[in-house]
Amino acid sequence: MSVPPNKPSHGRDPVEDQRARESKERKRQQHEDNVQIVTALNRVADELVATEKQSKSAENSKAKREYLTIALVFATVVATIFAALEAHRLADLTRDALRDARRVASITHRDNINALKGAKQTDLGHQAETAAALKIAQDNATTAKGQLSTAQQTAQKQLRAYVGRESHTFMWVEQTEQFQIQIRFRNHGVTPAYNTIDRGDIRIMSADEFQHFNFVADMTGYTISHSATLLDPGVVTTITLNSSRNYSKPEVEAYIRSRLNSRLIAYGTIEYRDIFGNPHHTNYCYDVLPLATSEANKVDLHAADCESA
Repeated sequence: MSVPPNKPSHGRDPVEDQRARESKERKRQQHEDNVQIVTALNRVADELVATEKQSKSAENSKAKREYLTIALVFATVVATIFAALEAHRLADLTRDALRDARRVASITHRDNINALKGAKQTDLGHQAETAAALKIAQDNATTAKGQLSTAQQTAQKQLRAYVGRESHTFMWVEQTEQFQIQIRFRNHGVTPAYNTIDRGDIRIMSADEFQHFNFVADMTGYTISHSATLLDPGVVTTITLNSSRNYSKPEVEAYIRSRLNSRLIAYGTIEYRDIFGNPHHTNYCYDVLPLATSEANKVDLHAADCESA
């Protein structure tokens, strides 16, 4: 049970002071009641004496009966008075006990409520602290994950292979009646390129077809012209791409004469993988232009870059 607050400066409990005052008041009341009883008894005694004096002339038997009756009445009155006083005293004690019990229950209830409020506030504080710590941990984990992913991507970009074009040579081979292009590729990265494959073709197409041409859309249909397993850093490899169909000399001369109505296109891609297993490719496309010459049958051609994806 918690100690009631607001004690007096002299250190005594207000409840105990109240009890002392009430006890003192009961004793004073009891003393006054006793004085009244004694006074009443004296009055009765006086009346008995007076009665006895007045009735001496009466018969002795009658006087004795009256005296006995009066004595019984007196005893009854005295017993009733004492019983009433005792009942009053017990009622006061019971009332005091009930009042004290209510006071103690009220103090206990108040202390319990305060304790529950404090516990609830403490629990809410702990929950808030835990949630905040968890949020910080999650944010740190997310940041660390992002930093790790960025570091991995940066490392892969810095360490991967980069295969690019360097030079090319274009010709028409009269013996095979095929167009042929030789392209030099170099690995500009710091790690090898693996599983390199070249796909491509060379063909004459109309000007309208050239305007809508997109070789990337039909990549799977290209002719595999070259395959290598490894291209080390700084190493140059040369691939040779031949046209998938034959073009006779008259067809080539006709193309030279009708340059505005047709195009000769060499196109393809080189595919490879880096050390991390990621696939890459380098596309190429050449619009082959004939040299300005007065000889119509001259087939010396010059290759120039066209738009590549």
